[in-house]
Amino acid sequence: MAGAGLIAAAIFLPIGNILGHRLAATSLREIPVPPRLKIVPQEHPDEDTLDLGKLLALSRNQLEGIDIATLNLACSKDLPGGDVDIPATRRLLDQWADHVRSETVRNHHLFTDHPERYANSESFFKAVMMVVVLKEDMGIHYNDERMKDGDFTHGEDFLMYGLISSLREGTCSSMPVLYVAIGRRLGYPLYLVATGRHVFCRWESDDGKVRFNLEGTGDTVHAYPDSFYRVWPVKLDDLALQSGVFLRNMSGVEKFASFLMIRGDILEALGRMPEAELAYAEAHSLIPDHFLFLSDLAIGVDKENMMKSGVLSLNNPKNPFLHSVSVSDADPPSDVNMKAIHDEEASK
Repeated sequence: MAGAGLIAAAIFLPIGNILGHRLAATSLREIPVPPRLKIVPQEHPDEDTLDLGKLLALSRNQLEGIDIATLNLACSKDLPGGDVDIPATRRLLDQWADHVRSETVRNHHLFTDHPERYANSESFFKAVMMVVVLKEDMGIHYNDERMKDGDFTHGEDFLMYGLISSLREGTCSSMPVLYVAIGRRLGYPLYLVATGRHVFCRWESDDGKVRFNLEGTGDTVHAYPDSFYRVWPVKLDDLALQSGVFLRNMSGVEKFASFLMIRGDILEALGRMPEAELAYAEAHSLIPDHFLFLSDLAIGVDKENMMKSGVLSLNNPKNPFLHSVSVSDADPPSDVNMKAIHDEEASK
C-alpha cells in the first residue's frame, strides 16, 4: 500500500489559517477510467492571434496544448458581454498565477508545520492554496442564482468571461476551467473532467502516482473519489460510463467541443436557434462519437421547428424548453464516505 501512496484515514478538516475553507480528502481509482484519445500535439499559430473562427479551422491535433482559457473565451464571441480581449485576459491570468505562486510560497509553512492536514501531499496543499487564493484574493465565487434557475441566458455564468469581469461570478461550468487555466500556468498537472451535469478538476501526474479530484466550486474544497461522481449530482448508468464521455481527463479537442456545446446552450436560451445549432454541429464535427453533441443538435433543430410553427414561445415564462441543462448544487454534501487520498510523499 505504501507504494500506491494511500493513507487509510478520513480527512475533513477546517483550514483555519486559510480563511475558514475546509478540506476533505478521499480515495480515488475506484472505477476503470476509459482510455484517453490518442492525439499527438502539433504546432499551432500564436495564441494571441486565435479567435473562434481560427480555432475551428485547426486540426484536432493542433488543438492540443492550446491554453484552455483561449479555447473557452473564444466561445463567448458575440454573446452578451462576451466579446473579451483574449490576449489581455490571458495576461491577466498570468498575473493571477504569479500571485497564487507567491502566496503558496509565503504560506508553505502551513504544509511543513502540519503536512498531515493535507494528507502529507504537497500537491494537494498547492491545489487547495490555488483555490483559496483565487476565491479570497480575486473574489471568485459561485453565482447562487444559477443554482435556483439554471438560466443559460446569463452566459457569463457558464463560460469563463464572467469570472474575469467585475462580478467575478461563475458556476461549475466555468470555475473549474479557471482553476485548470491557472494551475497549468503554475505547472500543475490539472485536467478538466465531466460527470453528469457537472464539471470538476483532476490532478494527475504523468506517472500516475499522484492523482486526486479537486472540487472547489462551493464554499469548501474537497477531493471526492471517482465513485462519488458516479452518483452526484446525477447517477450515471453503466451505458453512460461505458461511453467514455464521463470521468476521464479531457483532451484539448474535447474541452473545445464541450465549450462549443455550452455556447450552444447559451444561444439556445437566448432564442438564437440557428447559431445554437451551428455551435452544436461544430462540437459534433470535432467529436462525432460524442452522443451529447449529436443529441443537442437534434433537439435544437426540433426546437426551432416548434418555434417557427408557434408551438414553442420564448416569451412563455413556463417554457419547459428554455433551459436545456440543469445546474448542480455548488457545494456537494459533506456526509460522504471519505477514505483516503494519494500521497506523493509516501511513494518517494
